[in-house]
Amino acid sequence: MRESMWSDPKKSPGTTPNPRGEGVLFGPDVTEAFLRDNGLKMLIRSHECVPLGFEFPFLNGRGHHLLMTLFSASNYASAGNQGAFLRFFSMDCQPATHPFRTVHGLPSAPPSATPSNLHYSVHSFFMGDPLGHEQSLTRTLQASLLTVVLKRRHSLLRHFQGVEAG
Repeated sequence: MRESMWSDPKKSPGTTPNPRGEGVLFGPDVTEAFLRDNGLKMLIRSHECVPLGFEFPFLNGRGHHLLMTLFSASNYASAGNQGAFLRFFSMDCQPATHPFRTVHGLPSAPPSATPSNLHYSVHSFFMGDPLGHEQSLTRTLQASLLTVVLKRRHSLLRHFQGVEAG
């Protein structure tokens, strides 16, 4: 389990020791062989902070993504990164509900149960202040909204009183 958790992609072929101390660095050739040997189209991994919350480090010869790194913790250790999540759906935009199996102890969809029309969308988000300021983004937006409400309070009161009367 440590190997799968701490292994990270690298641009060059093959494997090398991982500077994190556990796992290995693996190249696109290793990823392609793993996918082929296990009847998979793409591998989705996590446990590595990436700036946009997701990253596609490898493409195959046909331009298809082989690997996705997905990291859901935005502003991890004040790094200023975005977080991301995946949503799976079918061609008719219904949420996907397909059985999953495990490959080497990790969940993956069996090829026979995964229709070719299963798609995904990636959603990035940010929570926190990437610049390390005292106010978070939420507090800044709240303060801006309060300023607008206070500046227009008289016209807002007139409007709401008219709504109550009507």
